[in-house]
Amino acid sequence: MRLYHKIMAILFVPLLITTGCKEEAIESAVFTDAGSEPYVAEKSLSSTEILDNSVTLSWQKATNNGTIDPALRYQIYFSTKDNLNNLNETLENGSPFDEATADIDQKKVVGLASGTLYYFNLAVSNTANIQAAYRMAAYETTSGGSTDGAHPYAPKYPATGLTFTDEDLDQQQLAGTITISRALSEEDLTHYHLYWGSNGSTKLNNNTIVKLGKTGSDLTYVLPANTARPSSALYFLVFTYNSYGEMDNGSSLYITDFGIPTNAPQAVAFTDTKGGPSIKGDVIVTRAANEIDVDSYNLYWSSDGSSKLAGSTMIASMLVGTAGNTVHSFTVSTTPPAGATHFYLVSSNRDGEMTSGVGCIIQ
Repeated sequence: MRLYHKIMAILFVPLLITTGCKEEAIESAVFTDAGSEPYVAEKSLSSTEILDNSVTLSWQKATNNGTIDPALRYQIYFSTKDNLNNLNETLENGSPFDEATADIDQKKVVGLASGTLYYFNLAVSNTANIQAAYRMAAYETTSGGSTDGAHPYAPKYPATGLTFTDEDLDQQQLAGTITISRALSEEDLTHYHLYWGSNGSTKLNNNTIVKLGKTGSDLTYVLPANTARPSSALYFLVFTYNSYGEMDNGSSLYITDFGIPTNAPQAVAFTDTKGGPSIKGDVIVTRAANEIDVDSYNLYWSSDGSSKLAGSTMIASMLVGTAGNTVHSFTVSTTPPAGATHFYLVSSNRDGEMTSGVGCIIQ
């Protein structure tokens, strides 16, 4: 069954049923060698811009051996007929646009006819030239005079750079000063427009974060405390502007969102196999239900199971990444420090530790 949306995306329910693969997350793909077919977890093709003579497509990168592989190449095919439903149809019926390009997640298809419905699919290939297809999508070019490219009198020079350091330690929240390095020439521009970006060249939407007039010097903008970062916003983008419009190409900066973990371990348990003043045995960690922001679990001595024992140091840091519960073993007799009656465990990442954790009695 097909669902059409004129002008906007016209997406199709795939005719191929993926077998034996879960499409929950890219990281779930596992491969054994370069001869494996590239794995496409999210097969949808999206459009970030539709004009009279062009359609810009974007997609989620495929994986090889469980990770995003920069050697994977992407080739767009298009047709004016509904005949790109799988890899064989795509290769047989589609017209290739440009050449296969490695390590990209969007591309602008130009030279199209205005007011025309086009069908698109994407083939991804590895170094062994084994291919996989995405899901066919259809878009209709506009016919209102909006053609590809900026106005000929729009600014010619972009900002020369962006810098930002997040000062907010909460996930999905930002704060700090954004510095925009002025263009090499500001003769034909009046403003700099700052946006959220879904990638290094595509705006998340057309809503500016701020519009800053040129001053002849670098510009700064203070992002207020607790500014919510849209979930799909991965970049800051800045475009130079004058009365004719924005420059076609902007400058970008990947957003490093600092934030301590918000997902705590579910439990910690220990059974002493030795007895007496010293201990031996395994500390069993029931990991966080969601480890998206967790790099490791840090184990400490405690007097109550809810805080670190004053003056003591970390016992161990157990990295995330293995299946099942995480274990730390006391393989030799160990005497707890004075006052230690419990273990205390917290989630940690590169930005710090959670302020609360879980504990258990030493027994």
